[in-house]
Amino acid sequence: GIDPLIISGPALALLTGGMLGLRLVPRISKAAERITSRRPTLAPALGAWQVSRRPLKYAGPALLLTMAIAIGIVSMATAATWRSSQLDQARHLAGTDLRLSGPPDGPELGAFGRGTAFTTLPGVTAASPVFRGQTDVSGESAMLLGIDAAKLGTLFQLRPDLSGQSVAEMSRTLVGGKAGALELPGQPATVTIKATTDADLPLRLVLSDGLGVWRDVPLGVLKAGENALDVNLATLAGRVGKITYPVSLRGLIAGVPPSGSASMTVTGVSADGQPVTVPPAGMKVTGSRAAAALLGPVTPGALPVVLTADLAASLKLGVGQTGRASIDRRVMDVKVVGVVDTMPTTTAGQPAVLADWGTMQAQELAAAQLPRPATEWWLATADGRAATALKGRPAWDVTALDQRELAAKMQDDPLASGLQGALMLGFLAALVFAALGFLVNAAVAARERMSEFAILRALGVSSRQVFGVLAMEQAFVVGLSLAAGTGLAVVVGMLVVPHIVLTGQAAAVTPEVRLDIPWAATAAMLVAVAAVLLAIVAGLARNLRRQGLGLREEQ
Repeated sequence: GIDPLIISGPALALLTGGMLGLRLVPRISKAAERITSRRPTLAPALGAWQVSRRPLKYAGPALLLTMAIAIGIVSMATAATWRSSQLDQARHLAGTDLRLSGPPDGPELGAFGRGTAFTTLPGVTAASPVFRGQTDVSGESAMLLGIDAAKLGTLFQLRPDLSGQSVAEMSRTLVGGKAGALELPGQPATVTIKATTDADLPLRLVLSDGLGVWRDVPLGVLKAGENALDVNLATLAGRVGKITYPVSLRGLIAGVPPSGSASMTVTGVSADGQPVTVPPAGMKVTGSRAAAALLGPVTPGALPVVLTADLAASLKLGVGQTGRASIDRRVMDVKVVGVVDTMPTTTAGQPAVLADWGTMQAQELAAAQLPRPATEWWLATADGRAATALKGRPAWDVTALDQRELAAKMQDDPLASGLQGALMLGFLAALVFAALGFLVNAAVAARERMSEFAILRALGVSSRQVFGVLAMEQAFVVGLSLAAGTGLAVVVGMLVVPHIVLTGQAAAVTPEVRLDIPWAATAAMLVAVAAVLLAIVAGLARNLRRQGLGLREEQ
């Protein structure tokens, strides 16, 4: 849970830091006196000497200004950190610009029709089928993400500090051995598989479309002898969907033969009646284990993966290391190519695995496993038009998570708005009090020292130099306050601000908060405050000039 005292932390820290900052006034003023005393100019030397002689006189306005500046910078840092954290949260929850989930196959849009429909939405610039689901990894429940690694840099939104490897590096290293494919020429509507078997054998065909979606189609039970099996590709697109060609045949997976063993050989493939050259393919099935006949070679090797840090520690694997792991109770070699603190789309502390979609499917086909369905589609979009268009197509049976819309909802959070508003009001109030305190202190100091100024004028010191002494004294207060307030704000911001940025339910956020101090706005605020305070000093100088600095008879 969140400690409620954290809410009062900034005020207590600022007050404590401001009080400690008062101890700097005499030390810095003495140092300034030693430095300016060696210079030939009169105004800096007299001004520094005056401050070092009576440092407590300047402590009050210095404290007020320091607190006001610190409150202002902490307020801006809190607002900026909250906004950037809300954007980080939205990117983490969505994982990409637009994440679509729903049944991988449906009556309106089939497995091969969904991707075509989604990629033609307005504003879509990139898309990938994704498998996202819970799986067992060496006894631990983990989230498995399978996505096209070639599009990772465009689609995958991972904050750079969450991993020692960039997304571009992950994109290059995640690609492993891919399954060979028998690409069908043209845009066929029907494909025919001819095969012989020496016993009854249940068989499934694995194929993919031009967008990389894998699908298995049941061919029924082959009878002993020659078999010709037709597959209607149009049904894979759904009623309103269209297939993105080319379609490729990946392989055949046989179930357990009723007789206990069977041998099968592919003798021919045709597309819309046109023969297609097919490489030698066949299999022998014995016992209760499934078998696969691949229509192309598979490059052997470990499965490249990106793991969350806790899962990598559990498997005792680091970046660049290869080891054995069980995924869905199938033991395989995995090579760790990256480690992340937390995986996009997962909750805090949830173990996760990221793998290349094509490499993962190829390795599972080689192990006679059915292909994983595209449970989600991740889209990169230029704007919000795609999400808007989806709202008008309820028949597609899609749930959309729009990163932009999610970020906008988070930024409307009343908790964040209320805290940021209170901080800014506090800053304005503190600044007004500080300016009034500075004005009163400067005016009183100038009036009390009218006699000193008159004596200086009588000794031949020019009015410009006299006003320079006054300006030097007040500039010391202003400069010290601005510097101390900025330093105090940075320290308090680092210690406190990341802990008060919460979700709308007052819970800790994922990913962890990064402090964001808007230095451009901070510099502009410091310049504006300094300009106002120096304008006050200039006004006092003009007032003194009108009153005159000559020695009166009683002096």
